[in-house]
Amino acid sequence: MGNLPKSKQTIAKMAAGAGEPLRSQFEEYKKRLHERLRNGPVLPMPVLLYWAVNDPQAPALRNGVALFEILAEHHPNVRLQIINKAGHFFFREYPEEFNHSVISFIDHWDRQPTGPTETESR
Repeated sequence: MGNLPKSKQTIAKMAAGAGEPLRSQFEEYKKRLHERLRNGPVLPMPVLLYWAVNDPQAPALRNGVALFEILAEHHPNVRLQIINKAGHFFFREYPEEFNHSVISFIDHWDRQPTGPTETESR
């Protein structure tokens, strides 16, 4: 995608400083969000994280694992799906696998009781 004309224009604008005020606001927002996630339960629903190993937009698998660890510390219903040899649009690259994973995830949690989980009731 980075080779598309529109992407090249965007990259050139960002290199020239476009969006700089928003970038610092985003960094501050991201910092506050991470603090909220680390300090306690925020997400009341099951979460499926999908991480592609070869994604140029999120290149480090360790970042995906770190996000999973932050969420899983307070949320027992978080799952991480790691996809090898896939990019940022893995749902286009492997549509059948992606659909199967998401539908299975939803079906699993749809069959669970709505009360507190085992670890939450302790």
